Parts: sequence; C-alpha cells; structure tokens
Amino acid sequence: MNIIFNADDFGLSKEVTDSIIFSYKKGIISHTTMLVNMDDSDRAAMLYKNHPQLRIGLHINLIEGSPLTEEIKSSKLFCENGKFKLNIKRRRLFISIKQYVYLYKEILAQLNKLKNYSINVSHIDSHQHTHTILPILMVTILIAKKNDLKIRLSRTGNISSCSLPIRMYKYFINALLKINKVSFTDQMISYDDYIEKRVSIKSKKTEIMIHPLLKDNILIDYTSGLTIGNFINEHRNNYINNQ
Repeated sequence: MNIIFNADDFGLSKEVTDSIIFSYKKGIISHTTMLVNMDDSDRAAMLYKNHPQLRIGLHINLIEGSPLTEEIKSSKLFCENGKFKLNIKRRRLFISIKQYVYLYKEILAQLNKLKNYSINVSHIDSHQHTHTILPILMVTILIAKKNDLKIRLSRTGNISSCSLPIRMYKYFINALLKINKVSFTDQMISYDDYIEKRVSIKSKKTEIMIHPLLKDNILIDYTSGLTIGNFINEHRNNYINNQ
C-alpha cells in the first residue's frame, strides 16, 4: 500500500510555505503542490533547493492573484480587474472555444513556470479543486497527457455523504481521469476524512490531502482545524498493519 500525504498551497504565503517545509522535515508529508503566481512563490522555489527530495506538483490557481497570461484577464469567467475571480459554476459542462484557449494558455504557463524553477513536476491538482470543473478538467487532462503527468482525483472520502447528483458527477470526473490514464492515485481523501471520519483506505495508492499551518507552535490542518501531531505516523502504521 502506498499512502501519499500531499500538502496543498506551497507558495501561498510565507506562513503556509514555512509550515509545509516544517511538515516535510518532520516526515509528515512527502509531496506538496505549488501555486506559482503568488507573492511567496519565488521564495518557496528557493527553499525547495534545500530539500530536493520533496516532491512538488502544480497547484493550478484560477482563484486568486494575477494570471501569468494576458488574454485570460479579459475573461469575465476567470477574472475581474485583471485579477483572478472565478465565475464558473461547479457543475458547468461547457465554455466557448475562446475561453478554452485562454484557459489552456494560462494553465500551461503555470506549469512551465514551475518547470522553470528547475522542479521535476510530480503531478497536478488545483486551488479549491477547480480542476474538477469539467471544462477546466478537459484542458488539464490535455496538458497532463502532453507532459506525462498525473492529476488528482475528485475527493472520494466524502462521496457517501453527497447528494446523488454530486455523487454521480464525482464518479464521472474520476472515471474520465482513469479512462485517460492520468489519475494520480486510486483514492483521494482529506485529512479530516482520514483522522476524524476514519474513512477506510482500501486502494493500493491513496492520496491524503492536508493543509499544514503552524499556529502558536502547534501544527494544524487549517481547512479542518484538526491538529497534525506525531500521531499521524501512528495512524499511517495502523492502516498498513491492519491490511
């Protein structure tokens, strides 16, 4: 069994970047995904040089900050006043050809910037899971296949609690990733799925998504508020020993 602890948001801010490096040095994570258009992105890339075994993927950012390409700034679907402000419903199925072109150029520019940091890109996911919006997913799959990269699944740990339409949508998104042979893992769960909800890990390769933040000298997952302590290794070992 292969369990990958991936920390999202590398480069988001100094506090988050430093917390991710701390988590890596403590052996809590092996992977992180990086935003390349934020104020702390360049510093995060410099810190990576001191930790070359840390696996880094692209955290596609269509949520905040400035785009890397000019064309997408004119799109009301993606930007407002030259800054990212995503205006696409989560279950949207199509966008215009022009919007697809804008999107393709922007995601490719973000990937190329990550490569230009001399980082061997491990995989692709996105800020606030926007790559699971179908039009964005289709562009991401195209770029991933051209660059021999894998993509994060839609979260599987919460499927049973979702409404039927959302559940079917998640199954569809993950099926697309697997049919195209670009799925990063067989299962993707959040930190609170893992620790609090005790979602069963049954797949050969599972990603556990965490958002580390050092707050008052305590490491927490800042999306759930749960503490990330040394017991994370105990949970990992318990899962492996019980298989």
